[in-house]
Amino acid sequence: MKKNNKGITLIALIITIIVLLILAGVTISTISGNENTMGKANEASQKNDISTAKDEISLIAINSKTQAMGTAYVEGTVAPQDASTSVGQAVINAVLEKDGINNGKVSIEVVQAVNNGVKDNATIEITTKDFIVEGTITIQDGVLTWGEIEENLPFRTMKAKDFLPKSTNSTESPYVIYKADKNIDDTTNGETNEILCRVLYNDDDTHGLQLIAVNPVTDVKLGKTDPKATAAIESNGKNYANNTSLKEREIALNSYNNAIIYLNEYSEEYRNKTDGIAIDSRCVGSLATVKKNTSGVITGFDKKNNPDDLVENIDNPTEEEKSLYMYNANNMGDYNGKLFNTDSNYTEDENRLKASGGIDAYKFTKKADGSAATSSDYYWLASRNVLVRYSIMYFFNVRCESTGGENSARKGLINIVNGGIGTSPDEMESGFRPIFLLDSNVKLTGTGENLGSESNPYRLKK
Repeated sequence: MKKNNKGITLIALIITIIVLLILAGVTISTISGNENTMGKANEASQKNDISTAKDEISLIAINSKTQAMGTAYVEGTVAPQDASTSVGQAVINAVLEKDGINNGKVSIEVVQAVNNGVKDNATIEITTKDFIVEGTITIQDGVLTWGEIEENLPFRTMKAKDFLPKSTNSTESPYVIYKADKNIDDTTNGETNEILCRVLYNDDDTHGLQLIAVNPVTDVKLGKTDPKATAAIESNGKNYANNTSLKEREIALNSYNNAIIYLNEYSEEYRNKTDGIAIDSRCVGSLATVKKNTSGVITGFDKKNNPDDLVENIDNPTEEEKSLYMYNANNMGDYNGKLFNTDSNYTEDENRLKASGGIDAYKFTKKADGSAATSSDYYWLASRNVLVRYSIMYFFNVRCESTGGENSARKGLINIVNGGIGTSPDEMESGFRPIFLLDSNVKLTGTGENLGSESNPYRLKK
């Protein structure tokens, strides 16, 4: 009797699965190809819109020049040798009429327009959905030309705050060049005012867009040889009667109490005050939050409004402020209540700079002079720490960080021992890393491969 087997053999099942996998691969390839084709078509369409806008602007400029030149000569209102001034202004006015126009495909922004009677030019940005390109239109000696314009780089001048990664969703941050107001102390690689930075924060709510210098830009002294504290003590009118020891203690005390103020002042020396790219600056380790005006626009770092930050802003503390923010202990003699207490300003920056959950930028590889950093090299954190030993020894420190770790260290500026009898000041020098708060309208520029990397960082423009 013949057996009727209606089941599916293992071989048949394997063949069926292979066929299905092949069909699935073909389908995915087709879909991907279609999407790629659609993407290229969309890109081509946007580039065509850009070219159309360029042609339109060029035609407007040429027509306005022709009309203005003809009117000047025919009406005799302008002598031939002076016609260029009138004509140039007419061209600029015509181009400016396109400023701010948005037809749904492209928008046109005239960034700058100049007429100097010889050469007339306007810097123009043309924006589509995925591209922002920039070119300079120049009219000279009757010839209109477009300057260099790059149409194949998406987001070439995208607003930085929209393009750079947010602080909450990125473990990596791009490299950006910030042009400072003064040269950094890099003697190894030559003088430069360009500071290589990383994106530290990017959000509109509490931090804005902040850049931090990758390496220290200079070295700063705190303690009994602090130049800012020395100037403050020498201007107080007090006569130290050649008592160098007393003067050094007063300088060290002033340096400790005003360390956060002084470190933030150093950052302002590097912030460029003329290009409008950075609206404020601070030292790493100070409070990271920003303040806003009534319209919700970020105006700078919140250096005074946060209670935890008051310790750095008190010049003549009241008794209540002393009880809240000054260090008090029974064994400090005349120094009791005269030095600021520990603060935790540095913690937010510290967490953001760590490798785990942050941007991995706590360490640094070069000293301010450009030479290689070692494990014994540090940079300042704008935050204080009080260390107590045996209830009779009090060490007043400013926090710092080395190349070797991800937890703040400290350097003592003044030590109070045995009721003040054994008080001794000290001096410390460490590197300085500034942080810059960018204007919300700052844009990124750049060309080439690996844009945003250490070897090809972004540039900034306003």
